[in-house]
Amino acid sequence: SSVLRRVATWKFTWMMIEDYTLLGSGLGTYDYHSLKYQADFFARNDNRDIYPHGFAAQAHNEYLQLWSELGIIGLILFIWILFAYYRNIFKYFRKFKGKQKVFTIALAGGVTAVLVDSLFGFPLQLATSLFLFWLFMGLTSAQIALANNGQKKYDMHNKEESNQSFKSGEDSTQKRGAIFFLRKYILSFFLVAIMLVLILFLIRPFVARIYWYHGNQELIKGNHNVAIKIYEEGLKWNPWQGEMYYDIGVVLSNRGLNTPAIEYYKKAEKYVDHHYLPRNIANSFLKKGQLKEAIPYLEKAIKYQPDKKKMLPLQLQLGNIYLTIKDFKNAERHFADAIHDNPNTEEAYYGLAGAYLNQGKKEQGIEALQKVIELEPESKLAGYAKTTLTKIKL
Repeated sequence: SSVLRRVATWKFTWMMIEDYTLLGSGLGTYDYHSLKYQADFFARNDNRDIYPHGFAAQAHNEYLQLWSELGIIGLILFIWILFAYYRNIFKYFRKFKGKQKVFTIALAGGVTAVLVDSLFGFPLQLATSLFLFWLFMGLTSAQIALANNGQKKYDMHNKEESNQSFKSGEDSTQKRGAIFFLRKYILSFFLVAIMLVLILFLIRPFVARIYWYHGNQELIKGNHNVAIKIYEEGLKWNPWQGEMYYDIGVVLSNRGLNTPAIEYYKKAEKYVDHHYLPRNIANSFLKKGQLKEAIPYLEKAIKYQPDKKKMLPLQLQLGNIYLTIKDFKNAERHFADAIHDNPNTEEAYYGLAGAYLNQGKKEQGIEALQKVIELEPESKLAGYAKTTLTKIKL
């Protein structure tokens, strides 16, 4: 099961790569796109019967995920970094002395272990292993620099600059001091700018997730108003966190406030792809009586279901909506799909009979009605089917 699940993940990741081959979909966007591509993959052939269902936040192969997010250009750059890393180790290994060799082998072994694990897992998506990976590469580079007498060259260069500065006289010394002072302030400015960027892109989302956590705790306690206020505060810190928009939408929908619920669901849709989101949007539209607006979300919701049994109620619901709006061809399609996935479903045969009869397909309609009676002879639908058959014969 684990192997088949990974194979399925790799296959729909490849579908993503085919759409974003050159530049990728964007760093960190795999989780946003994966659910849609998985749904498209399972809709093909008999893939839903062959491969187990799951929700993949990672590709379980760092090279495929890197390609999907950063494109072939990003993948080539990463491979080039690895090539340069191992090439330098082999190039300067002879210059290492004693413990340097052991230390370098240990560091390179750690890097290699992560790269092998990356074929089947996602170590570079985990903070600890990602940190150690780049730390080991950096320490190895430092070893190589020492072996290449980098420190001696640096000391000699500083000594030459010091002698030159001494000989150049007092005016030159003052000039160099002014340049150093200016460089110091420029460096300080850039450090402050970097700190501000870190605050904006790292601290703010982190604080927002803390608000999200506390909002969820209040939701569990049943304090819905308090939860919404906390979510709203969290969104001030990070207006791109789709999960909080989704949770607010769920609370509003449960209260029957479908119009604002749809607004929050659609905001969530921009930033997160939740497997319940299409169904919730569809249900909110249906509660408002907006059948046509619900249809595309129900279509998507069917694909997002983990198995055929959970697809069935949505297929029947969508088929009946198409009957209501008199789109009989699409009604036929969905009832036929429901029967294909769940062959002994009398509701699907009854709906299919209605779609056939409204298109003038009398013989197919009669066969479908007879199937309803055959499956559940004493059911209410079977009674309706018998009445309809009687009317057709008359």
